[in-house]
Amino acid sequence: MSLVPSPSKGAIYHHFQSKDEIILKVMQHRKDLMVEEIAQTLQATEQLSGKEQLQALVKANLESQTIHAMDSVMDEYDKDAGFGLAILQDNLKISASIIASIIKKGMADGSFQTQFPDEGAEVFLLLLNFWLVGQFSEKSFEKQADRLCFIRFMLESIGIDILSDELMEQTLTYLKRGR
Repeated sequence: MSLVPSPSKGAIYHHFQSKDEIILKVMQHRKDLMVEEIAQTLQATEQLSGKEQLQALVKANLESQTIHAMDSVMDEYDKDAGFGLAILQDNLKISASIIASIIKKGMADGSFQTQFPDEGAEVFLLLLNFWLVGQFSEKSFEKQADRLCFIRFMLESIGIDILSDELMEQTLTYLKRGR
């Protein structure tokens, strides 16, 4: 139990001009923590093949409390196009190059065979983070499960077959919980 009193609304709004400004500050902090978590996962898995490393990163993402801590707040902003675009841009700017470098590592070690590592990384992020569970996602579990199967098929067809049966099950469990 905390002995420090919670700040009042007045104290909070003394430091921030609006609810949106508060959310943006929290999102920046969340983004910093996510970058740190990704770096730790990559360091802990650097000895793995590209495919195994990308699978470990997806699994860590599914299990991350940092990433999912703001899910309910994010749902409130799902209809805000500007906010959604900012998240999309941040996601691609931060994560696409990381995913692409892992795919290229997999190409070098033979665990991936694709002609499009950069584009594959971007599509991977867009489909998983926005089409499957993000702003543009269908909220019914059945539709999400169908989309996940399609994502697996599509990634396999371009030589980036990372969604193992185990990752599919973990992702379906995550989706069933309602994120």
